[in-house]
Amino acid sequence: MALVVLAALPLPRGVSLALFWLGGMTALGAGSFLAAGDRVATAVVVASALLRSALAVALYEVSARALPLFGPLQIGGGFWVFSPDSAYFHEYARGAAVALRAGLGLPFVSGSPDYPLLVTLAYRCFGPHPYYVIFSQIWTAGASVLLAFLLGRALWGAGGGRLVAVLVAFWPSLVLWSTQLLKDAPMIFLIIAFLFGFHRFQGARRAAALGWGAEQALALFLIFRLRFYVGVALVLAIGLAAAVKVLVGLARGARSEAARSASLVVGLAAAVLLSGLVNPEWLGKPRDREESHLRLARYMLSIGDVDGAYWQLRGAASVHYESNEAINAAARRALEQLRRQMGGGGDGSAASAAPGHSVDETRPATSTLFPAADGARPARPETSSTFWDALGSIFSIRKQRSALLEYGGASNIDADVELRDTLSVVRYLPTALFNAALTPTPFTRFSGAGATGALRALSTAEAGLIAALLVVVAWGGPRAVRREPALAACILAYSLVLASALGLTVPTVGLLVRFRLAFVLPLCLLAGHPATWWESTRFRSRA
Repeated sequence: MALVVLAALPLPRGVSLALFWLGGMTALGAGSFLAAGDRVATAVVVASALLRSALAVALYEVSARALPLFGPLQIGGGFWVFSPDSAYFHEYARGAAVALRAGLGLPFVSGSPDYPLLVTLAYRCFGPHPYYVIFSQIWTAGASVLLAFLLGRALWGAGGGRLVAVLVAFWPSLVLWSTQLLKDAPMIFLIIAFLFGFHRFQGARRAAALGWGAEQALALFLIFRLRFYVGVALVLAIGLAAAVKVLVGLARGARSEAARSASLVVGLAAAVLLSGLVNPEWLGKPRDREESHLRLARYMLSIGDVDGAYWQLRGAASVHYESNEAINAAARRALEQLRRQMGGGGDGSAASAAPGHSVDETRPATSTLFPAADGARPARPETSSTFWDALGSIFSIRKQRSALLEYGGASNIDADVELRDTLSVVRYLPTALFNAALTPTPFTRFSGAGATGALRALSTAEAGLIAALLVVVAWGGPRAVRREPALAACILAYSLVLASALGLTVPTVGLLVRFRLAFVLPLCLLAGHPATWWESTRFRSRA
């Protein structure tokens, strides 16, 4: 709340951002020390947040100022080729915040609407600058490190918890993605928060168990809204673990434990059901996609925001055209036509010169804005897809894989593999698991050279780090299962399910490198054994 009040003060943007960052960092450091009671863990949390903050500012300023560093990877405006979604989220949220302020309703958003809506709300509260969201995500990543330490300490003791915290805090690609307008850092936090709630739920008494069950349900609800396939993997893992506990409890006559596990499954199922009942029209999926963009474009022209109006017109033109060239050309023509219709608007005069007249009264017909001629290829008609459609399609491996191959990524591997039946899936599964965890290797051959090819060396190095992580998990995993059987079994089952799903359905290495963090970072929780082994070795040598 203090940060909201701070952002509302009439301060220069630079001062407001600096105070916003300082307040958030202070809260993160103090909260970490109070929750962990460990100076080393608190130092790791704060150091990782400082590193992310410095990298985020450096990346944004280099691109925003077009400095001669990594030029081929810049797309301008503070954004980069390796995270093009960030530029879209920024432009969408900037326009949507204006629409909310003017009472026009949310414009249409492509893809999942939930994360763009969060960015929109941040822009509406604090102002249309990416730093407000990026700094918030950096603190979210810091909270993930804190929870990882607490879980690692429960599994391995203080030393193991610190090692786990270091792995999560400085995992290379997570450090990079958390500096962009991407949902990866919030997703990792939600996954670890869910596992933390699951761990606390096991030994809690009735009232506390109810609270931790509600925490898991809320985390799962948000996970399904942001990336539903991660939620599916968690539900399958928890369902399997709960089924075993129910059967064992009934066999031993421990009906209360069986009832607790069954009630958890029911509560999580309710969270999944609620996540599917959210009306898409509330979150930036209006029925008339084109009109939502045109309405906002006209308003932005009336207040003098020509760039914002052009971006909205691009959204409207994408309903009629498919190629970027055709969309850009159509948007430029529509912009000039709207400005003539509004009396040369674009400087704020159109709205102020005609009090009592709405912007809609000057609206030209859509057919005149986007004629079907020009030799441009009409876009394919969109098919409505609900949450439940997406949830059902996730089990169609062939359909998901074909859709990603048609997307045309340059880093596709095994593009000729066809998974026609169960036998072909079983045969390909070992390769799929390898691809999900350890691709790219120095020997990986790609179907083409993409725009982010310069980052392949970093991805290859991280694959080597994952290989070392898997060795450590195999070494200490049995001990983790003996110490915390429910938590360790849940992490292993979830990671195996998600890795299998990603390896079978995602042939694009550029996507795998991002998506696999959802199972790699939870596996770090099982990698604290080297610290306990080292401590026990030192103790024996002293004795």
